[in-house]
Amino acid sequence: MKKIKPNVFLRFNRDSEDSRICLIKWFEIFKDYNILLQCDIYDYQGMPSYLREYEFTIVKTWYRPLDFPFDSSSLNQACSTLTCFFNCFDEYFWLIDADDTKFFTEDYEDLRNRLSKAEDIFIEQKLDGFSLDFYREILFDHWSFGVCLMSHDIDLTLLDKINENDWEFHTKESRKRREVLPNIDSYFDILRKRKKLNLKSFIFDDLTFQHTLQHKSFDRDLPNGIYTWKDRKLTTMKSRDLDNKIKDDIISI
Repeated sequence: MKKIKPNVFLRFNRDSEDSRICLIKWFEIFKDYNILLQCDIYDYQGMPSYLREYEFTIVKTWYRPLDFPFDSSSLNQACSTLTCFFNCFDEYFWLIDADDTKFFTEDYEDLRNRLSKAEDIFIEQKLDGFSLDFYREILFDHWSFGVCLMSHDIDLTLLDKINENDWEFHTKESRKRREVLPNIDSYFDILRKRKKLNLKSFIFDDLTFQHTLQHKSFDRDLPNGIYTWKDRKLTTMKSRDLDNKIKDDIISI
């Protein structure tokens, strides 16, 4: 039986030369998927010429939670993320930060094969979320969105049950070196650590990836937000006080 390809949400809300390069790469990777461009800076009439060769549907941010204690940037991110959840009716979907992430390869067929393997693992293990590992080595085992496969069946009311005590517990250790900010990623990570959601992480072995807008406080550990994974090690990590070995539960593809 042929596997049905999930929908892909490409989130794009920064317009710069580098962000456009990132977006085009993701369009090429997912060219055989149904793409939804979650974007508030373009509409169909004002679509830039470089996007006119691609097929996609624009999704505007509309979900506006009122009770998350986030700053304006993190609140916008939460609204964008949850809008994607409420605009998808498939069992699962890709959620990609397409304006500040990219792989340093143009072997798109290899990337498609690896992403397809990630989909198979996601289904076989009945996961709620399966994310490319950004921070679990450099930020106290912190799970995050970014390049992520998500279940549509997550009970989002769980987010309403996170309180100040949960947040204090989550950030107590992190204050020693750098702050884990209140945002939608951290809320999902709290639910993972409390075993309310089955969220796992993966890496792509022997590939290089960049999170171009990674916070400057991480530069001493991971200069320029560049990740290279090889033999279950984050080889681009420069920190002397962190272990570059990938955690045992992270799946290498």
